[in-house]
Amino acid sequence: MARHRGDGDQCCPACGQWFNAVGQRLRPDWIANPSLGNEDLDDLEGFERAALARESA
Repeated sequence: MARHRGDGDQCCPACGQWFNAVGQRLRPDWIANPSLGNEDLDDLEGFERAALARESA
């Protein structure tokens, strides 16, 4: 995958894995995190809420 550092999150076309702007691999469930686009939630709280939602489903 060609990385374009600083250009935001990218998905590898070969394997479908997501990477952030600095090349760190993102968790497979990052897109389900309710903190995405919500400035009132931090990432950890969003992760915990998503995990609770998966458990109750």
